Formats: sequence, structure tokens, C-alpha cells
Amino acid sequence: MTAPDAVSTRPPFEAVAKVVWRDVPFVIGRLSPAVGKAARNRAGWIDRFPPLAAAIAPAALVIGGLIGAFHWGCPSSYSSSALVVAILLALACACGAGVGLWITLGYAVGDFALYSHPYALADTPVNVIGLRLGLLVSYVGLYLLLVQLPVTASSARTAVAAKAQNEALGKGSHLVVAAAFAFLWTQSVPVLLRPMYVWAPLPFGKVPPIGAINPVQSNGVVFAIVALVFSIGAVMVGETHGQHQGPEPPPLLASLGPLQGFVQAFVSGALFTLMFSGLASSWVEFAVLYALIQIAALLRLAVLPLVPGYAREVAKVPMAVRIAFPILMGMASGYVLIAVVFADNDLQRTVLSFMPVIISLGIGMIAGAIAMPVALSPRANPT
Repeated sequence: MTAPDAVSTRPPFEAVAKVVWRDVPFVIGRLSPAVGKAARNRAGWIDRFPPLAAAIAPAALVIGGLIGAFHWGCPSSYSSSALVVAILLALACACGAGVGLWITLGYAVGDFALYSHPYALADTPVNVIGLRLGLLVSYVGLYLLLVQLPVTASSARTAVAAKAQNEALGKGSHLVVAAAFAFLWTQSVPVLLRPMYVWAPLPFGKVPPIGAINPVQSNGVVFAIVALVFSIGAVMVGETHGQHQGPEPPPLLASLGPLQGFVQAFVSGALFTLMFSGLASSWVEFAVLYALIQIAALLRLAVLPLVPGYAREVAKVPMAVRIAFPILMGMASGYVLIAVVFADNDLQRTVLSFMPVIISLGIGMIAGAIAMPVALSPRANPT
């Protein structure tokens, strides 16, 4: 009678919480360990209330789905309403990346499958395809805010606390990184929103309306404050964590051995090209963008990891230097290119094409691949 009694006294929400926070992330982790880890990430206070731990992810999925399907206050995209995005950001910061992931998934499904986008963006079958591809890129922007922000802030907290042996300093870094990430997101997300307009009509058609970008881009400080304030609960009440019981899932590509890096490089190159495709306003620019990003992906994930001892030697260089190197290379190349464009009257008309930005971005990514290669490992996964 002991076993049945033990089962009967088990909290009724435990099974649902197990599916949400362990089983589903395990499956996701087979495809992408990084996203699987994000799916487990949640504020520690959530586990103190088992019914909440079971219900919060399905509730987040429904909230995201309703906003995506009806677009309350944001007719063209989520960025049309600073209030809507700020509320979603507050939820993700307070509850963790796992909740943000479910909100993003719900919004994507509702927006892609149910919302009727303005006819002007999809007035022919070809334009419908361009719009749909652009929508997929726009969801990456929401993912970065609601998922990558909490993950990055939590990682910064863990790293600083371990390095400095100071938990208070770690908590402070969590708040600072969350605020900085939110501000930078507001300035960069327009690039991820361009494809849904640029690709409809195909190829390279419209320019995003001000109303789809300005509400977010002009409120960077507000978003930084929201991220900071609503991260306080997760930091003070309980540690935001990504670990859970059970082993890490083995990636599906682990059986490929050294070839895994090349497969991942081509997948990563395609995904990052899609992510930054809003910068391209012609097929030539798109080809240059893809070539530079693919070179960077091959170097980081496939070629340099095979060079004996390279990753180990590079790891000896301080991380601050390795982070600064690609940033400085990208900025320096961009400055030189734009200076050349503005210095030559015949080239001034091309500056609006974003080609200088594309080239400087590519140079920065290649420099980043050289400075931070992935160590050869059967568990490495770029996505």
C-alpha cells in the first residue's frame, strides 16, 4: 500500500509542471541545446507555488496567442505598441526566459495563422510568400527580447558572482545587463522588422511605416527601466535558473562527429542571413550578406575548431579583449566604408543601400569567429 499512497499524495500539478519544465525542454534541447536550456529557465519563486508552476507556461502561450491573433493596439506588428511590448517584457523579466519563450511561440502562431495582415502587404500570391517569410524574421526580434534577454542577464549574474565571489555584485550585474539589453534591442529591432515590408512585394518592395517602428525605437529608456524594475523580483526573491533534474539531451547531430560543425555552420549561416536580411535592398546585397555571414559561421563552427590547440590558445586571451575585438573591427570598417561613400560624390547616392553596414557587420562577425571559435565537441550547437 506504500506505493499507491505515495502516488495518491503527489501534488496534482506535479505531472503538468514536469511536462512543461523538463519533458518539453528535453525534446527542444535535442534540436537546440541553447533553446532547450532557455525553455527550462524560470524565476525561482515560481517553483514555490506548484499550481503556478504548472499553469504559468500554458497561460503565457494563451496570452501570446491572443495578442498575435487580435493585435490589440498594434495593427501591423508587435512593435506598433510600446505598451504591449513593455508588458510582455515585464512578464519575461519577472518570470524568466521559459515564460518568454511560451509567449513568443503563442504570438507567432496567432500572428502567422490567425491574424489578417493588411491587404497592402499581401495583395498577390508572391507578396503573400514575402510577407510570411518576413513575419518569421520578426518573431526572432520578439524572441531576443523575451527569451535571450533573461538568459543573458542570468548568465551575467552567474559569471560575475563566481568570478568576484560576490553575490550582490552578481545580482547588480543581472539588473544592469537586463536594462542595457532592453535599450539596445529597441535600437536594433527595426532591422528584424524590415523583411515583412521589404519582401512584400518581392523583391525588396516597401519601406516599413514609421508607426511600426517608432513606438519601440523612441522609448529605449522606458524599456530599460521596465527590464531593470521587473528583474528585481527574479533576482531578489529567487535565483532565475536554467537547470533541472535529469541529464542534458544529446543533440541529434552528435553522431556526425567533425562533420557536425559544417552542418551547423550552413544552418547557422542561413538562419543569421535570414535574421539580418532586412538590411538587403537588392539581390547583390543579399548575396554579399550571406557570403560574409557564411564565412564567419564556417570559421567559428567548422574550420577553426579543427585546428589543433587553436581554441585552447585563444581562450587564454581575456574575454573582454575577445569581445572588444569584433566590435572594434566592425566599427572601424564601417567608419572607413561610410567615409569613402560620403567622400565620393558619385557614391553618396548608394549610402542608403546599407552596403557599408552589411560589409562592416560581416567583418565584425568574421572577427568574432576568429576571437571566439567553438571548441570541438560532440555537444556543440550554434542554434
